[in-house]
Amino acid sequence: MRQLLDALRQADVTVVENAPRAVLALRSAGECGELAALKSERARTLALPRADLDQVQEALGQAGALQSVGKAKEALERLAPLEAKAAALGDRGLSAAVLLRHAEIQRDLGALDDAEALMHRAATEATAARDDAALARAWTALTDEVGITRRLPREAERWSGYAQAAVARLDSPIELAAPLVCTLGRIHTHVGKLDLGQEELRRCFDLQQRLNGPESLAVAEALSAQAGALIESGKTHEAVDAARRAFELARRLVGPAHPSAATLENHLASVLYTIGRYDEALPLYEESLAVMERAVGKDSARLPLFLDNLANVYSSLGRFDDAQRLLARALELDIRAAGPESSVVAQIENNIAATYQDAGDLQRAHEHFQRSLEVSERIEGPTSARLAQALSGLGQTALGLGHAEESARDCARALELLKGVPRAVPEALTCLGRAELELGRLAPAVTHLEAAVAQLEERGDAPVNLAEPRFALARALWPVSAERARAVGLARQAREAFGGSPSGRAADVDAWLKAHPVGPHR
Repeated sequence: MRQLLDALRQADVTVVENAPRAVLALRSAGECGELAALKSERARTLALPRADLDQVQEALGQAGALQSVGKAKEALERLAPLEAKAAALGDRGLSAAVLLRHAEIQRDLGALDDAEALMHRAATEATAARDDAALARAWTALTDEVGITRRLPREAERWSGYAQAAVARLDSPIELAAPLVCTLGRIHTHVGKLDLGQEELRRCFDLQQRLNGPESLAVAEALSAQAGALIESGKTHEAVDAARRAFELARRLVGPAHPSAATLENHLASVLYTIGRYDEALPLYEESLAVMERAVGKDSARLPLFLDNLANVYSSLGRFDDAQRLLARALELDIRAAGPESSVVAQIENNIAATYQDAGDLQRAHEHFQRSLEVSERIEGPTSARLAQALSGLGQTALGLGHAEESARDCARALELLKGVPRAVPEALTCLGRAELELGRLAPAVTHLEAAVAQLEERGDAPVNLAEPRFALARALWPVSAERARAVGLARQAREAFGGSPSGRAADVDAWLKAHPVGPHR
Protein backbone atom coordinates (compact mmCIF):
# COMPACT_ATOMS: atom_id res chain seq x y z
CA MET A 1 0.00 0.00 0.00
CA ARG A 2 2.77 2.43 0.95
CA GLN A 3 4.61 1.83 -2.33
CA LEU A 4 1.46 2.40 -4.36
CA LEU A 5 0.83 5.69 -2.57
CA ASP A 6 4.40 6.75 -3.40
CA ALA A 7 3.77 5.98 -7.09
CA LEU A 8 0.51 7.94 -7.04
CA ARG A 9 2.17 10.97 -5.45
CA GLN A 10 4.50 11.15 -8.47
CA ALA A 11 1.73 10.61 -11.01
CA ASP A 12 2.10 11.36 -14.69
CA VAL A 13 -0.40 10.59 -17.49
CA THR A 14 0.36 6.87 -17.50
CA VAL A 15 -0.05 6.59 -13.72
CA VAL A 16 -3.35 8.48 -13.76
CA GLU A 17 -4.73 6.24 -16.53
CA ASN A 18 -3.77 3.09 -14.64
CA ALA A 19 -4.45 4.16 -11.04
CA PRO A 20 -7.96 2.61 -10.86
CA ARG A 21 -6.62 -0.81 -11.95
CA ALA A 22 -3.81 -0.54 -9.39
CA VAL A 23 -6.22 0.15 -6.55
CA LEU A 24 -8.55 -2.64 -7.65
CA ALA A 25 -5.60 -5.06 -7.74
CA LEU A 26 -4.68 -4.60 -4.07
CA ARG A 27 -4.74 -7.84 -2.13
CA SER A 28 -6.69 -8.33 1.05
CA ALA A 29 -5.14 -7.66 4.44
CA GLY A 30 -4.85 -11.40 4.92
CA GLU A 31 -2.02 -11.54 2.40
CA CYS A 32 0.02 -8.65 3.79
CA GLY A 33 3.45 -8.56 5.32
CA GLU A 34 4.27 -10.53 8.44
CA LEU A 35 0.83 -12.17 8.63
CA ALA A 36 1.61 -14.14 5.46
CA ALA A 37 5.07 -14.98 6.76
CA LEU A 38 3.77 -16.22 10.09
CA LYS A 39 1.24 -18.48 8.32
CA SER A 40 3.94 -20.09 6.19
CA GLU A 41 6.77 -22.37 7.24
CA ARG A 42 9.18 -19.47 6.69
CA ALA A 43 9.04 -18.13 10.25
CA ARG A 44 12.82 -18.46 10.36
CA THR A 45 12.91 -15.44 7.99
CA LEU A 46 11.95 -13.23 10.93
CA ALA A 47 15.30 -13.97 12.49
CA LEU A 48 17.13 -12.48 9.51
CA PRO A 49 18.30 -8.84 9.59
CA ARG A 50 15.08 -6.84 9.70
CA ALA A 51 16.52 -3.86 7.85
CA ASP A 52 17.70 -6.02 4.93
CA LEU A 53 14.36 -7.77 4.66
CA ASP A 54 12.49 -4.50 4.80
CA GLN A 55 14.66 -3.09 2.03
CA VAL A 56 13.94 -5.99 -0.35
CA GLN A 57 10.24 -6.06 0.47
CA GLU A 58 10.02 -2.29 0.04
CA ALA A 59 11.63 -2.49 -3.40
CA LEU A 60 9.44 -5.45 -4.36
CA GLY A 61 6.37 -3.46 -3.37
CA GLN A 62 7.59 -0.47 -5.38
CA ALA A 63 8.03 -2.67 -8.46
CA GLY A 64 4.51 -4.04 -8.03
CA ALA A 65 3.09 -0.54 -7.66
CA LEU A 66 4.85 0.64 -10.81
CA GLN A 67 3.60 -2.41 -12.71
CA SER A 68 0.03 -1.86 -11.57
CA VAL A 69 0.01 1.73 -12.86
CA GLY A 70 1.31 0.69 -16.28
CA LYS A 71 5.05 1.43 -15.85
CA ALA A 72 6.38 -2.05 -16.58
CA LYS A 73 9.86 -0.95 -17.74
CA GLU A 74 10.39 1.19 -14.64
CA ALA A 75 9.17 -1.71 -12.52
CA LEU A 76 11.71 -4.01 -14.14
CA GLU A 77 14.53 -1.60 -13.33
CA ARG A 78 13.45 -1.47 -9.68
CA LEU A 79 13.25 -5.26 -9.55
CA ALA A 80 16.59 -6.04 -11.23
CA PRO A 81 18.84 -6.18 -8.11
CA LEU A 82 16.33 -7.89 -5.83
CA GLU A 83 16.89 -11.51 -6.81
CA ALA A 84 20.52 -11.43 -5.70
CA LYS A 85 19.60 -9.65 -2.47
CA ALA A 86 16.88 -12.18 -1.62
CA ALA A 87 19.29 -15.04 -2.35
CA ALA A 88 21.96 -13.44 -0.14
CA LEU A 89 19.47 -13.34 2.71
CA GLY A 90 18.81 -17.05 2.25
CA ASP A 91 15.06 -16.51 2.02
CA ARG A 92 13.85 -18.73 -0.83
CA GLY A 93 10.22 -17.77 -0.29
CA LEU A 94 11.12 -14.15 -0.84
CA SER A 95 13.14 -15.20 -3.90
CA ALA A 96 10.02 -16.91 -5.25
CA ALA A 97 8.01 -13.71 -4.80
CA VAL A 98 10.66 -11.67 -6.62
CA LEU A 99 10.87 -14.16 -9.49
CA LEU A 100 7.10 -14.33 -9.91
CA ARG A 101 6.81 -10.54 -9.99
CA HIS A 102 9.63 -10.49 -12.54
CA ALA A 103 7.72 -13.05 -14.64
CA GLU A 104 4.53 -10.98 -14.55
CA ILE A 105 6.39 -7.89 -15.73
CA GLN A 106 8.17 -9.75 -18.52
CA ARG A 107 4.81 -11.09 -19.68
CA ASP A 108 3.39 -7.56 -19.70
CA LEU A 109 6.35 -6.54 -21.86
CA GLY A 110 5.74 -9.46 -24.24
CA ALA A 111 8.86 -11.48 -23.34
CA LEU A 112 6.93 -14.74 -23.04
CA ASP A 113 9.87 -17.16 -23.04
CA ASP A 114 11.59 -15.20 -20.27
CA ALA A 115 8.33 -15.02 -18.32
CA GLU A 116 7.77 -18.76 -18.45
CA ALA A 117 11.34 -19.53 -17.40
CA LEU A 118 10.97 -17.19 -14.41
CA MET A 119 7.72 -18.89 -13.40
CA HIS A 120 9.50 -22.25 -13.32
CA ARG A 121 12.27 -20.80 -11.15
CA ALA A 122 9.68 -19.23 -8.83
CA ALA A 123 8.04 -22.63 -8.36
CA THR A 124 11.41 -24.20 -7.55
CA GLU A 125 12.17 -21.56 -4.91
CA ALA A 126 8.67 -21.82 -3.41
CA THR A 127 9.05 -25.62 -3.20
CA ALA A 128 12.33 -25.25 -1.32
CA ALA A 129 10.65 -22.76 1.05
CA ARG A 130 7.61 -25.03 1.55
CA ASP A 131 5.47 -21.99 0.79
CA ASP A 132 2.18 -23.32 -0.59
CA ALA A 133 0.74 -19.86 -1.29
CA ALA A 134 3.73 -18.98 -3.45
CA LEU A 135 3.57 -22.39 -5.10
CA ALA A 136 -0.11 -21.93 -5.94
CA ARG A 137 0.60 -18.55 -7.53
CA ALA A 138 3.56 -19.86 -9.55
CA TRP A 139 1.75 -22.94 -10.84
CA THR A 140 -1.42 -20.96 -11.61
CA ALA A 141 0.70 -18.47 -13.56
CA LEU A 142 2.24 -21.38 -15.51
CA THR A 143 -1.20 -22.87 -16.17
CA ASP A 144 -2.37 -19.55 -17.59
CA GLU A 145 0.79 -18.94 -19.61
CA VAL A 146 0.89 -22.42 -21.12
CA GLY A 147 -2.84 -23.01 -21.50
CA ILE A 148 -4.11 -19.57 -22.55
CA THR A 149 -1.18 -17.71 -24.12
CA ARG A 150 0.57 -20.68 -25.74
CA ARG A 151 -2.57 -22.82 -26.23
CA LEU A 152 -0.99 -26.06 -24.96
CA PRO A 153 -3.85 -27.56 -22.90
CA ARG A 154 -2.23 -30.89 -22.15
CA GLU A 155 0.81 -29.23 -20.61
CA ALA A 156 -1.41 -26.76 -18.76
CA GLU A 157 -3.33 -29.65 -17.20
CA ARG A 158 -0.16 -30.85 -15.51
CA TRP A 159 0.57 -27.47 -13.93
CA SER A 160 -3.04 -26.96 -12.87
CA GLY A 161 -2.90 -30.28 -10.98
CA TYR A 162 0.09 -29.02 -8.98
CA ALA A 163 -1.66 -25.69 -8.34
CA GLN A 164 -4.81 -27.42 -7.12
CA ALA A 165 -2.78 -29.54 -4.70
CA ALA A 166 -1.06 -26.44 -3.29
CA VAL A 167 -4.37 -24.60 -2.87
CA ALA A 168 -5.91 -27.61 -1.12
CA ARG A 169 -3.17 -27.51 1.55
CA LEU A 170 -4.03 -23.92 2.54
CA ASP A 171 -6.42 -22.96 5.34
CA SER A 172 -8.22 -20.18 3.45
CA PRO A 173 -7.63 -20.88 -0.25
CA ILE A 174 -10.33 -18.75 -1.91
CA GLU A 175 -8.01 -15.91 -2.98
CA LEU A 176 -5.71 -18.38 -4.69
CA ALA A 177 -8.43 -20.74 -5.91
CA ALA A 178 -10.32 -18.01 -7.81
CA PRO A 179 -7.66 -17.23 -10.46
CA LEU A 180 -6.99 -20.94 -10.97
CA VAL A 181 -10.68 -21.73 -11.49
CA CYS A 182 -11.00 -18.81 -13.94
CA THR A 183 -7.98 -19.98 -15.93
CA LEU A 184 -9.23 -23.57 -16.09
CA GLY A 185 -12.65 -22.41 -17.26
CA ARG A 186 -11.12 -20.52 -20.17
CA ILE A 187 -8.81 -23.42 -21.12
CA HIS A 188 -11.60 -26.00 -21.09
CA THR A 189 -13.78 -23.71 -23.20
CA HIS A 190 -10.96 -23.31 -25.76
CA VAL A 191 -10.53 -27.07 -26.15
CA GLY A 192 -14.24 -27.78 -26.51
CA LYS A 193 -15.05 -29.08 -23.01
CA LEU A 194 -17.94 -26.66 -22.87
CA ASP A 195 -19.99 -28.06 -20.00
CA LEU A 196 -16.96 -28.21 -17.74
CA GLY A 197 -15.77 -24.80 -18.91
CA GLN A 198 -19.12 -23.15 -18.23
CA GLU A 199 -19.34 -24.73 -14.77
CA GLU A 200 -15.87 -23.44 -13.88
CA LEU A 201 -16.57 -19.97 -15.27
CA ARG A 202 -19.77 -19.70 -13.25
CA ARG A 203 -17.77 -20.62 -10.15
CA CYS A 204 -15.09 -18.12 -11.21
CA PHE A 205 -17.71 -15.37 -11.41
CA ASP A 206 -19.13 -16.26 -7.97
CA LEU A 207 -15.69 -16.39 -6.35
CA GLN A 208 -14.67 -13.04 -7.82
CA GLN A 209 -17.87 -11.42 -6.59
CA ARG A 210 -17.26 -12.78 -3.09
CA LEU A 211 -13.65 -11.61 -3.11
CA ASN A 212 -13.93 -8.25 -4.83
CA GLY A 213 -17.59 -7.21 -4.82
CA PRO A 214 -19.81 -6.79 -7.90
CA GLU A 215 -18.12 -3.56 -9.03
CA SER A 216 -14.63 -4.87 -9.77
CA LEU A 217 -12.42 -5.51 -12.75
CA ALA A 218 -12.03 -9.17 -11.76
CA VAL A 219 -15.80 -9.59 -12.02
CA ALA A 220 -15.81 -7.88 -15.44
CA GLU A 221 -13.13 -10.26 -16.68
CA ALA A 222 -15.05 -13.27 -15.32
CA LEU A 223 -18.22 -12.05 -17.06
CA SER A 224 -16.33 -11.65 -20.35
CA ALA A 225 -14.99 -15.20 -20.02
CA GLN A 226 -18.54 -16.43 -19.51
CA ALA A 227 -19.53 -14.67 -22.75
CA GLY A 228 -16.86 -16.68 -24.57
CA ALA A 229 -18.29 -19.95 -23.28
CA LEU A 230 -21.83 -18.86 -24.19
CA ILE A 231 -20.90 -18.01 -27.78
CA GLU A 232 -19.13 -21.37 -28.16
CA SER A 233 -22.36 -23.04 -26.98
CA GLY A 234 -24.43 -21.14 -29.53
CA LYS A 235 -26.16 -18.93 -26.92
CA THR A 236 -25.59 -15.77 -28.91
CA HIS A 237 -28.00 -13.35 -27.26
CA GLU A 238 -26.77 -14.19 -23.76
CA ALA A 239 -23.17 -13.94 -24.99
CA VAL A 240 -23.63 -10.44 -26.43
CA ASP A 241 -25.31 -9.27 -23.24
CA ALA A 242 -22.55 -10.69 -21.01
CA ALA A 243 -19.73 -9.30 -23.17
CA ARG A 244 -21.32 -5.85 -23.32
CA ARG A 245 -21.90 -5.73 -19.56
CA ALA A 246 -18.28 -6.78 -18.98
CA PHE A 247 -16.90 -4.02 -21.20
CA GLU A 248 -19.19 -1.37 -19.75
CA LEU A 249 -18.21 -2.34 -16.20
CA ALA A 250 -14.49 -2.20 -17.05
CA ARG A 251 -14.87 1.14 -18.82
CA ARG A 252 -16.69 2.52 -15.80
CA LEU A 253 -13.97 1.31 -13.43
CA VAL A 254 -10.76 2.11 -15.31
CA GLY A 255 -11.78 4.23 -18.31
CA PRO A 256 -11.87 3.37 -22.02
CA ALA A 257 -8.15 4.02 -22.59
CA HIS A 258 -6.98 1.32 -20.17
CA PRO A 259 -5.55 -1.95 -21.59
CA SER A 260 -7.93 -4.05 -19.51
CA ALA A 261 -10.93 -2.19 -20.88
CA ALA A 262 -9.46 -2.56 -24.39
CA THR A 263 -9.18 -6.33 -23.92
CA LEU A 264 -12.83 -6.61 -22.94
CA GLU A 265 -13.82 -4.26 -25.77
CA ASN A 266 -12.00 -6.55 -28.17
CA HIS A 267 -13.85 -9.53 -26.78
CA LEU A 268 -17.20 -7.80 -27.22
CA ALA A 269 -16.23 -7.13 -30.84
CA SER A 270 -15.39 -10.83 -31.28
CA VAL A 271 -18.81 -11.88 -30.03
CA LEU A 272 -20.48 -9.45 -32.45
CA TYR A 273 -18.25 -10.62 -35.30
CA THR A 274 -19.08 -14.26 -34.63
CA ILE A 275 -22.78 -13.61 -35.24
CA GLY A 276 -22.15 -11.56 -38.39
CA ARG A 277 -22.53 -8.02 -37.00
CA TYR A 278 -19.38 -6.82 -38.76
CA ASP A 279 -20.21 -3.12 -38.91
CA GLU A 280 -20.61 -3.05 -35.13
CA ALA A 281 -17.48 -5.13 -34.51
CA LEU A 282 -15.13 -3.11 -36.76
CA PRO A 283 -14.86 0.17 -34.76
CA LEU A 284 -14.51 -1.77 -31.50
CA TYR A 285 -11.66 -3.85 -32.95
CA GLU A 286 -9.89 -0.77 -34.33
CA GLU A 287 -10.20 1.19 -31.11
CA SER A 288 -9.05 -1.65 -28.85
CA LEU A 289 -5.98 -2.30 -31.05
CA ALA A 290 -5.03 1.38 -30.93
CA VAL A 291 -5.31 1.42 -27.13
CA MET A 292 -3.12 -1.68 -26.76
CA GLU A 293 -0.48 -0.36 -29.15
CA ARG A 294 -0.19 2.81 -27.08
CA ALA A 295 -0.05 0.80 -23.85
CA VAL A 296 2.40 -2.01 -24.70
CA GLY A 297 4.13 -0.88 -27.89
CA LYS A 298 3.74 -2.05 -31.47
CA ASP A 299 6.11 -5.02 -31.11
CA SER A 300 4.52 -6.58 -28.04
CA ALA A 301 3.59 -10.26 -27.96
CA ARG A 302 0.21 -9.18 -26.59
CA LEU A 303 -0.82 -7.68 -29.93
CA PRO A 304 -1.31 -10.69 -32.26
CA LEU A 305 -4.78 -11.45 -30.89
CA PHE A 306 -5.87 -7.87 -31.60
CA LEU A 307 -4.28 -7.90 -35.06
CA ASP A 308 -5.79 -11.29 -35.86
CA ASN A 309 -9.31 -10.26 -34.86
CA LEU A 310 -9.22 -7.02 -36.84
CA ALA A 311 -7.89 -8.91 -39.88
CA ASN A 312 -10.85 -11.30 -39.70
CA VAL A 313 -13.40 -8.52 -39.95
CA TYR A 314 -11.42 -6.79 -42.73
CA SER A 315 -11.51 -10.04 -44.69
CA SER A 316 -15.25 -10.43 -44.12
CA LEU A 317 -15.73 -6.91 -45.47
CA GLY A 318 -13.62 -7.61 -48.57
CA ARG A 319 -10.53 -5.67 -47.43
CA PHE A 320 -8.20 -8.57 -48.17
CA ASP A 321 -4.94 -6.63 -48.53
CA ASP A 322 -5.49 -4.94 -45.16
CA ALA A 323 -6.28 -8.31 -43.60
CA GLN A 324 -3.14 -9.98 -44.97
CA ARG A 325 -0.96 -7.09 -43.81
CA LEU A 326 -2.22 -7.45 -40.24
CA LEU A 327 -1.97 -11.24 -40.27
CA ALA A 328 1.64 -11.16 -41.51
CA ARG A 329 2.50 -8.84 -38.63
CA ALA A 330 0.67 -11.08 -36.14
CA LEU A 331 2.45 -14.20 -37.44
CA GLU A 332 5.85 -12.54 -37.10
CA LEU A 333 5.13 -11.48 -33.51
CA ASP A 334 3.77 -14.93 -32.57
CA ILE A 335 6.78 -16.78 -34.01
CA ARG A 336 9.10 -14.40 -32.20
CA ALA A 337 7.28 -14.97 -28.89
CA ALA A 338 6.28 -18.65 -29.02
CA GLY A 339 8.33 -20.20 -31.82
CA PRO A 340 7.05 -21.74 -35.07
CA GLU A 341 5.53 -24.77 -33.31
CA SER A 342 2.70 -23.33 -31.22
CA SER A 343 -1.08 -23.25 -31.27
CA VAL A 344 -1.14 -19.48 -31.69
CA VAL A 345 0.92 -19.83 -34.87
CA ALA A 346 -1.44 -22.59 -36.07
CA GLN A 347 -4.39 -20.25 -35.49
CA ILE A 348 -2.78 -17.39 -37.45
CA GLU A 349 -1.98 -19.79 -40.32
CA ASN A 350 -5.64 -20.84 -40.28
CA ASN A 351 -6.79 -17.23 -40.49
CA ILE A 352 -4.34 -16.43 -43.29
CA ALA A 353 -5.83 -19.37 -45.17
CA ALA A 354 -9.38 -18.14 -44.57
CA THR A 355 -8.47 -14.72 -45.96
CA TYR A 356 -7.05 -16.26 -49.14
CA GLN A 357 -10.20 -18.36 -49.37
CA ASP A 358 -12.41 -15.27 -49.08
CA ALA A 359 -10.30 -13.59 -51.77
CA GLY A 360 -10.77 -16.58 -54.12
CA ASP A 361 -7.16 -17.84 -54.04
CA LEU A 362 -8.05 -21.43 -53.13
CA GLN A 363 -4.65 -22.99 -53.79
CA ARG A 364 -2.82 -20.69 -51.37
CA ALA A 365 -5.68 -21.06 -48.88
CA HIS A 366 -5.33 -24.85 -49.05
CA GLU A 367 -1.58 -24.62 -48.40
CA HIS A 368 -2.04 -22.49 -45.27
CA PHE A 369 -4.86 -24.68 -43.94
CA GLN A 370 -2.49 -27.65 -44.37
CA ARG A 371 0.25 -25.86 -42.40
CA SER A 372 -2.21 -25.06 -39.62
CA LEU A 373 -3.33 -28.69 -39.48
CA GLU A 374 0.22 -30.06 -39.36
CA VAL A 375 1.30 -27.76 -36.53
CA SER A 376 -1.86 -28.48 -34.53
CA GLU A 377 -1.46 -32.25 -34.93
CA ARG A 378 2.16 -32.14 -33.76
CA ILE A 379 1.28 -30.05 -30.71
CA GLU A 380 -2.09 -31.42 -29.62
CA GLY A 381 -2.37 -34.83 -31.28
CA PRO A 382 -4.81 -36.15 -33.90
CA THR A 383 -7.99 -35.97 -31.81
CA SER A 384 -8.02 -32.31 -30.71
CA ALA A 385 -11.12 -30.29 -31.49
CA ARG A 386 -8.81 -27.46 -32.60
CA LEU A 387 -7.86 -29.48 -35.67
CA ALA A 388 -11.43 -29.32 -36.91
CA GLN A 389 -11.17 -25.69 -38.00
CA ALA A 390 -8.26 -26.45 -40.32
CA LEU A 391 -9.91 -29.66 -41.53
CA SER A 392 -13.12 -27.84 -42.38
CA GLY A 393 -11.10 -25.24 -44.30
CA LEU A 394 -9.20 -27.95 -46.14
CA GLY A 395 -12.49 -29.59 -47.06
CA GLN A 396 -13.95 -26.36 -48.42
CA THR A 397 -10.89 -25.48 -50.49
CA ALA A 398 -10.53 -29.05 -51.78
CA LEU A 399 -14.12 -28.88 -52.99
CA GLY A 400 -13.43 -25.60 -54.78
CA LEU A 401 -10.36 -27.18 -56.39
CA GLY A 402 -12.44 -30.09 -57.69
CA HIS A 403 -11.42 -32.75 -55.14
CA ALA A 404 -14.81 -33.79 -53.76
CA GLU A 405 -13.76 -37.11 -52.23
CA GLU A 406 -10.90 -35.43 -50.36
CA SER A 407 -13.33 -32.74 -49.25
CA ALA A 408 -15.82 -35.28 -47.89
CA ARG A 409 -13.06 -37.08 -45.98
CA ASP A 410 -11.71 -33.92 -44.33
CA CYS A 411 -15.16 -32.55 -43.50
CA ALA A 412 -16.31 -35.85 -42.00
CA ARG A 413 -13.23 -35.94 -39.77
CA ALA A 414 -13.85 -32.32 -38.74
CA LEU A 415 -17.44 -33.13 -37.82
CA GLU A 416 -16.31 -36.08 -35.68
CA LEU A 417 -13.87 -33.88 -33.75
CA LEU A 418 -16.49 -31.17 -33.16
CA LYS A 419 -18.98 -33.23 -31.20
CA GLY A 420 -18.31 -31.21 -28.06
CA VAL A 421 -18.16 -27.81 -29.79
CA PRO A 422 -21.72 -27.02 -30.96
CA ARG A 423 -20.77 -23.54 -32.13
CA ALA A 424 -18.59 -24.95 -34.93
CA VAL A 425 -20.74 -27.93 -35.95
CA PRO A 426 -22.87 -26.17 -38.63
CA GLU A 427 -19.78 -25.16 -40.62
CA ALA A 428 -18.58 -28.78 -40.73
CA LEU A 429 -22.08 -30.01 -41.60
CA THR A 430 -22.24 -27.52 -44.47
CA CYS A 431 -18.80 -28.57 -45.69
CA LEU A 432 -19.75 -32.27 -45.65
CA GLY A 433 -23.17 -31.63 -47.20
CA ARG A 434 -21.67 -29.68 -50.10
CA ALA A 435 -19.12 -32.44 -50.71
CA GLU A 436 -21.83 -35.12 -50.75
CA LEU A 437 -23.87 -32.95 -53.13
CA GLU A 438 -20.92 -32.65 -55.51
CA LEU A 439 -20.50 -36.43 -55.43
CA GLY A 440 -24.17 -36.90 -56.30
CA ARG A 441 -25.08 -38.47 -52.95
CA LEU A 442 -28.24 -36.42 -52.44
CA ALA A 443 -29.80 -38.15 -49.41
CA PRO A 444 -26.82 -37.63 -47.04
CA ALA A 445 -26.28 -34.16 -48.53
CA VAL A 446 -29.84 -33.15 -47.60
CA THR A 447 -29.48 -34.67 -44.12
CA HIS A 448 -26.30 -32.70 -43.32
CA LEU A 449 -27.48 -29.43 -44.86
CA GLU A 450 -30.91 -29.55 -43.20
CA ALA A 451 -29.15 -30.01 -39.85
CA ALA A 452 -26.78 -27.09 -40.54
CA VAL A 453 -29.61 -24.72 -41.50
CA ALA A 454 -31.76 -25.79 -38.53
CA GLN A 455 -28.95 -25.24 -36.01
CA LEU A 456 -28.04 -21.83 -37.42
CA GLU A 457 -31.68 -20.72 -37.49
CA GLU A 458 -32.30 -21.98 -33.95
CA ARG A 459 -29.53 -19.87 -32.47
CA GLY A 460 -30.46 -16.79 -34.52
CA ASP A 461 -27.30 -16.58 -36.62
CA ALA A 462 -26.74 -13.80 -39.12
CA PRO A 463 -28.27 -14.34 -42.59
CA VAL A 464 -24.82 -14.23 -44.19
CA ASN A 465 -23.81 -17.28 -42.12
CA LEU A 466 -26.91 -19.12 -43.34
CA ALA A 467 -26.43 -18.23 -47.00
CA GLU A 468 -24.04 -21.04 -48.02
CA PRO A 469 -25.93 -23.94 -46.37
CA ARG A 470 -29.26 -22.59 -47.69
CA PHE A 471 -27.96 -22.38 -51.25
CA ALA A 472 -26.42 -25.86 -51.04
CA LEU A 473 -29.65 -27.24 -49.59
CA ALA A 474 -31.62 -25.64 -52.42
CA ARG A 475 -29.48 -27.48 -54.98
CA ALA A 476 -29.79 -30.76 -53.07
CA LEU A 477 -33.59 -30.48 -52.86
CA TRP A 478 -34.20 -29.44 -56.49
CA PRO A 479 -34.28 -32.99 -58.01
CA VAL A 480 -37.33 -33.76 -55.83
CA SER A 481 -40.32 -32.18 -57.61
CA ALA A 482 -42.28 -31.61 -54.42
CA GLU A 483 -39.37 -29.65 -52.91
CA ARG A 484 -38.69 -27.28 -55.83
CA ALA A 485 -40.68 -24.35 -54.50
CA ARG A 486 -38.85 -24.60 -51.20
CA ALA A 487 -35.52 -24.93 -53.01
CA VAL A 488 -36.11 -21.67 -54.88
CA GLY A 489 -37.18 -19.97 -51.66
CA LEU A 490 -33.96 -21.05 -49.94
CA ALA A 491 -31.90 -19.85 -52.92
CA ARG A 492 -33.61 -16.45 -52.81
CA GLN A 493 -32.84 -16.12 -49.09
CA ALA A 494 -29.22 -16.96 -49.83
CA ARG A 495 -29.13 -14.45 -52.70
CA GLU A 496 -30.35 -11.66 -50.41
CA ALA A 497 -27.69 -12.46 -47.81
CA PHE A 498 -24.90 -12.86 -50.36
CA GLY A 499 -25.79 -9.47 -51.79
CA GLY A 500 -23.95 -7.80 -48.90
CA SER A 501 -20.94 -10.12 -49.03
CA PRO A 502 -17.70 -9.59 -51.01
CA SER A 503 -17.52 -13.30 -51.89
CA GLY A 504 -19.13 -13.01 -55.33
CA ARG A 505 -21.53 -15.82 -54.51
CA ALA A 506 -24.55 -13.66 -55.38
CA ALA A 507 -23.75 -14.12 -59.08
CA ASP A 508 -23.65 -17.92 -58.63
CA VAL A 509 -27.10 -17.87 -57.04
CA ASP A 510 -28.48 -15.62 -59.80
CA ALA A 511 -27.23 -18.07 -62.45
CA TRP A 512 -28.79 -21.02 -60.61
CA LEU A 513 -32.15 -19.26 -60.17
CA LYS A 514 -32.21 -18.36 -63.86
CA ALA A 515 -31.57 -22.00 -64.79
CA HIS A 516 -34.18 -23.33 -62.33
CA PRO A 517 -37.40 -21.36 -62.79
CA VAL A 518 -40.45 -22.19 -60.71
CA GLY A 519 -43.68 -20.47 -59.71
CA PRO A 520 -43.95 -18.06 -56.74
CA HIS A 521 -42.58 -19.43 -53.51
CA ARG A 522 -45.28 -20.66 -51.16
